[in-house]
Amino acid sequence: MELNELKHIWNKHAAEAIENQQRSPNELRRIIQRRTQTAIQKITHHILVEVGITFLLMTLAIAFFYRENGTFVSIETLSAVCYMIISFLFYRFNYQEVKRIIYDEKNLKKNLQNIVRFMSIITKSYYVLAFMVTPIIGGIFFMYGINKGAEMTGGSFAGISGIQWIIIAVVLTLYLGFAIWGSKWYVHRLYGMHYKSLKQCLRELEEENS
Repeated sequence: MELNELKHIWNKHAAEAIENQQRSPNELRRIIQRRTQTAIQKITHHILVEVGITFLLMTLAIAFFYRENGTFVSIETLSAVCYMIISFLFYRFNYQEVKRIIYDEKNLKKNLQNIVRFMSIITKSYYVLAFMVTPIIGGIFFMYGINKGAEMTGGSFAGISGIQWIIIAVVLTLYLGFAIWGSKWYVHRLYGMHYKSLKQCLRELEEENS
């Protein structure tokens, strides 16, 4: 019984190997084309998702600052608006650059090289922003909350004791570690994994052409 099962597994793998070898170059190109288009569609979709998330978070931030300050004309509100505008311009540029590349079988290799090169720059930029901007912005909001909390309890930022500063430092360190890990995971899920898929498609296409 075990020998028959082994023969069945061997025959199955042998048939798959023969089938892969018999695939025509055009069929391989169509497979790579389909995988490339899927990756591009997911990347553009994630850019639009980020636009929505940014708009929602900044709207909530502006509403919070308005409630705290009683006016839209404040440093915090203006900073949130500027961040929103810069983010939208950044997302718009990325979206247009990705959509600008139209894929067809004749120019598949060239287009793949272009999109891989562009996504390499974008992915690295996201990782830099994730490791720098996210902890900085989070730290600012964290300290802002500490200051507001001290004022609400009748104290002041300068009146925070040494023990309280130690507790704040520990919590802030834990937050920064989580923020960096979360940002790295976020970038990988949205763009990094699809960038690797595109590189794999380009590698297979180059091997097929060699």
